[in-house]
Amino acid sequence: MVTFVITEFAHARLMAAEPDLDNERNKVRYIAVPDGLSEDDARNDEADPMFGWALEIAEMLKLKLAIFWTSAPGVLALILNIPKLIEDGIIDAKGSSKIDGKVQLSTDLPPLTSADFLWNYSGKQSGETNFQYFSGIQRNMKRCGWLLCNCMGVPFLCWPYFADQFYNRSCICNGYKVGLALSPDEYGIVTRHEIRRKLDSLVADDGIRANALKLKEMALQSISEGGSSAKNLDNFISQMKQ
Repeated sequence: MVTFVITEFAHARLMAAEPDLDNERNKVRYIAVPDGLSEDDARNDEADPMFGWALEIAEMLKLKLAIFWTSAPGVLALILNIPKLIEDGIIDAKGSSKIDGKVQLSTDLPPLTSADFLWNYSGKQSGETNFQYFSGIQRNMKRCGWLLCNCMGVPFLCWPYFADQFYNRSCICNGYKVGLALSPDEYGIVTRHEIRRKLDSLVADDGIRANALKLKEMALQSISEGGSSAKNLDNFISQMKQ
């Protein structure tokens, strides 16, 4: 039996679309929990919730743990490296940057600056509050032995406004070079003319197209039989069966 912990709002939408999903004959069950919002609150500007505390409950009940990670690998690396960033004097205990340069978390990832720290762009709460939240996620994720990342390389036109989207822009435009970033004018507005200019440039850029196709090929190889993602998924399924 596999148990999914999701919000009551998401559970209601899921059951409305597929009522038979919540049937234990399928060897899957859903536990719905409140998301802290009232019924009248809008949820279309919410980030995907990370229920780190659910891992603590699973560990207490001696259940096998798994996290399905849908954000960029660089964001995962950033969260997992929070203790080391503090230890190395790159950030303080409140998440504030103590350096002006770039940080290289891995040779496989583009470097990041303090402007890429996702806790600086996480809604109306203060950066320190958001940092403590992500620090809690990091502590809980250490309990999990399997982390699955879902990614795909395609050309992008980037217009970030929240959390990890700013580092995603850096990866897409400066690291992997598979997209372009929209730039606001002197009033902070991204105009339709800017969108049109960047879209025309994106379509006409052979280098970006070639890089996107290269990433697509790498992704297809990874999920094909014998690829790294395919092997990881097979190993994950084997562990779940034990």
